[in-house]
Amino acid sequence: MQSPFHTEAPEKVREVSEVAPAKAHHGEGPRGIFLSVLFLALLGLLVWGCAQVFLDPTAHYPYHTIDRKEEVQQPSDGGSQAGDVSGGESASSATTLQPVTLLASNTGVGGTEVAGWDNIVARYGDHELTNQQFILYYWDCFYNLYDAYGTNLFSMLNVAAPFDQQSLDGVQTWHEYFSEMAVQTWMQTMQLCDEAAKNDYTLIDSELEYLDSSIAAIDNYLVEGTHKTRDDYLQQMFDPCVDEAGYRAYNQNLLLANSYADSRYLEIYQANYDETLPLTYCVNVRHILISAEDASNADSMAAAKKQAEDLYAQWQQNPTEDNFIAMAGEHTQDPGSQETGGLYEDVYPGQMVTNFNDWCFDESRQTGDHGIVETEYGYHIMYFVGDSETVYEDPNDAVAGGIYDAWLNDLFAVEDLENLSKNAVFTEKAKLPSAE
Repeated sequence: MQSPFHTEAPEKVREVSEVAPAKAHHGEGPRGIFLSVLFLALLGLLVWGCAQVFLDPTAHYPYHTIDRKEEVQQPSDGGSQAGDVSGGESASSATTLQPVTLLASNTGVGGTEVAGWDNIVARYGDHELTNQQFILYYWDCFYNLYDAYGTNLFSMLNVAAPFDQQSLDGVQTWHEYFSEMAVQTWMQTMQLCDEAAKNDYTLIDSELEYLDSSIAAIDNYLVEGTHKTRDDYLQQMFDPCVDEAGYRAYNQNLLLANSYADSRYLEIYQANYDETLPLTYCVNVRHILISAEDASNADSMAAAKKQAEDLYAQWQQNPTEDNFIAMAGEHTQDPGSQETGGLYEDVYPGQMVTNFNDWCFDESRQTGDHGIVETEYGYHIMYFVGDSETVYEDPNDAVAGGIYDAWLNDLFAVEDLENLSKNAVFTEKAKLPSAE
């Protein structure tokens, strides 16, 4: 679980002239600099996969992996999940992590004395990374790893044991990995901030207001007798050398770097947009599900088919979408769409079970088409609403993404980074219970 006061970076707020059709992209949009950037391709691989991933740590640095598709075109609110007819689903268990100060000793480099906030942990160019800022980057890496994996992380990393005594891939320890990621991400953040300054790019009022509201949100988590002030809370969640001013500076740098990176990607996308490249859109579809009591039983399926055919014939006496909506609300056995008149919006290729999917994405499919589809759940009376406003696939993204990553690689190719993370100190608070 991510620390509760650290919210996602805001959606893009700068006005950008559109070059692509006024359609939104399928997906969740920008996730902030650190959110969901670790191990996105490894959710099913767990222990075996982690060793493969970390052989090349630079492949996972956040500015290369931000999903910027929705920034190009106005995002929709996103579609509903597909309930019984979805091709699959994922779920993660939730748990409450100890504040990181309780885990400080588990890094293997903790001490009982409060570390100076200005201890130098890394240098490059004219920039120096202080111990205070390093700790913020370090624990964000940890929390974002947990955000990506959930409790599955604990099959790879024992949070009750020293991080520097646990091997990640046979080469690095977990502490070395978090330290390297923290230093590298700090460096990249500052490089983007430098580029923003060179181009007179600053945060606009709405972004600064977002920053203020993010800091103010700490007040929602203050607990009488535990942490009465924002500094108390930050020191409990991170380290006694952290304070509100340092936390604000940290988040402001992240916000500026992310905002500038977004703007640079948009410039690249617009400059290279090719309107002749075909876009693939999601679709909106309605259905009335008639479930079979036992899909493996021929008589049960036959009964469901007969009921579906009778309802279909009844609808065809008044074959309008409004009538379909009314009948879906009364007859569908799919609770996920009963309240929406059988509607699923922004359905993307492969989301639904095979027969349902194939009917929706038939090349000849037109608005107003209808029919009956059999799946392993029973029979679906279908009504095709039409293409949604959400782009599922835009070849221009691949073009822009390649140019953008090349720009990042050039920007980040510095050789004067001095990593001094071995000198970092995590302060272990006295008389606190150990992490369990």
